[in-house]
Amino acid sequence: MTDAQSIVTAASQLSEQERVLVVEALLDSLEAPAVGDPAAVADAWRQEVRRRSEELGRGLVKPISWTEVSAEGERILEGGN
Repeated sequence: MTDAQSIVTAASQLSEQERVLVVEALLDSLEAPAVGDPAAVADAWRQEVRRRSEELGRGLVKPISWTEVSAEGERILEGGN
């Protein structure tokens, strides 16, 4: 059995709350380099902006005004569906 398999086996014996903590810690460890690297973050944003612009240009998505977004956010926060 590899170290990873041993860890997974041991982690599966933990309570649900403890397993959530382990998963969050592992995810944080994967995300940490991108967060600490401003160039990587900037590149990711450039790619995201490019992707969204292409979707708009091809008519795959419909733009929504800030007024609509804000109203929808308030509705959700007030408990509406």
